[in-house]
Amino acid sequence: MVESTSDAVLSRASKHTLLTEPAAPISRNAFGERLRHLRRELGWTLEQASAETGVAKSTLSKIENGGMSPTFDLIQKIAAGLRLDLVDLVGAGGSNQGAAARRSLMQGEQGPLLEGKAYVHELLASDLSHKKMLPFRTVVRARNLRDFNGKLIRHLGEVFLTVLEGSVMFMSEFYGPVELHEGHCIYFDGQMGHALISTSEKDAVVMWVSDNHSSVPSNIGV
Repeated sequence: MVESTSDAVLSRASKHTLLTEPAAPISRNAFGERLRHLRRELGWTLEQASAETGVAKSTLSKIENGGMSPTFDLIQKIAAGLRLDLVDLVGAGGSNQGAAARRSLMQGEQGPLLEGKAYVHELLASDLSHKKMLPFRTVVRARNLRDFNGKLIRHLGEVFLTVLEGSVMFMSEFYGPVELHEGHCIYFDGQMGHALISTSEKDAVVMWVSDNHSSVPSNIGV
């Protein structure tokens, strides 16, 4: 039997390893430890980090202590506040900043995973940092808005999304819900509240590409 994309990604998500292996899933504790390390390299207190990132001190503390998995919008804010590219923040081993004729080839499930209650994001082309676009392959675990704590997601950047497997309901702030099936796609403003909910029997798999608003010069050696 051929393993579906969602099965493959979720299988990897259940096998956490350390950040020293770029293609490995990133656990809450590993990401939190990395965030604490980067913050302390800057000599910042949690209060200073909160002021720079716009993320509440209590939220940063929970992330650092492995008490919560940060959503994409939080990771984006933290990366920008720390003056880091998102790829560098998650410890994905990005390289070749500014090099000409760059390319990234991925064959199979190789990207680091960012897990949450609603989504499991696989960061694609993670060997390149400071990209103008951030591509993700995502398993949509959410089955209703309660999986988002009743709140729609907002983040910087415009987004292109296409459904690879299954079907999803696209919920948004200013438009009615629309169901998307395999091959369907949508382009939207990430600052508009939005959420994806799987409507197929198995968790749906989507690919989305967002502007990389965290792509700024780094002032930390990582």
